[in-house]
Amino acid sequence: MPKNMPSLTSEPRRRVKMEFQRLFKRLKDFASVISYIWIQKPRLKVHFLKTGTTAQALHRQMYTALADGDSTTLAALCCEGLRAHTTALLSSRPRNATYTWTLHRYIGKPRVLSHRAAILPIDDGSGTKTGIRQAVVRIRSVQSLTRTDAKASAEEAKGEEREVEEFVVVQKRVWRGTEERWRMWGTTQPTSLGQWEDVINPKIGGEDGGKGNGVGSGMAEAMSRMPEMM
Repeated sequence: MPKNMPSLTSEPRRRVKMEFQRLFKRLKDFASVISYIWIQKPRLKVHFLKTGTTAQALHRQMYTALADGDSTTLAALCCEGLRAHTTALLSSRPRNATYTWTLHRYIGKPRVLSHRAAILPIDDGSGTKTGIRQAVVRIRSVQSLTRTDAKASAEEAKGEEREVEEFVVVQKRVWRGTEERWRMWGTTQPTSLGQWEDVINPKIGGEDGGKGNGVGSGMAEAMSRMPEMM
């Protein structure tokens, strides 16, 4: 749900309409996950309550591996697109620099904002179905990154603590009858009020015909918190 929602007292009709659309979307997403469960026998277990903590663990493991330059761990944790991005990021940073990412604490519990799934129309002749499941989880934390080398600035060497809010996207799939584990897909940004209204009131005509509320590939933005240091 976007920030800066219309007031229930000053704009009740607009607010109620958006709340209704939010409820409809959640029901639609829930139905998609139920369909995913029935993709094969025995039925898949969803474990809704573990999704947030799983995303939080992947978040911590990925940033630690990124700072350590551990490409093997990153390959195991990340989906293909994010894996390529982290590989390029590691290859572009100074070879003689050492980085340490520190998670000082999480602020509150991770919150699952979206959880949906889809059955993919892929037929490999084996008779098995392929599906994909994706969740968006808000994670708030206090973290820091230090750089150790001759060119590091005083601020980089100290590793200033920062409070960060991230919208992490995790994904898992059923591939040829086998359910894989959760992986990091990337990050996204919270939907603005204008974008949300474009979804529920798509404009006719124009170049875009209304912009959707799709999951963005924003891990590059999240990693920009490790800017020239990386």
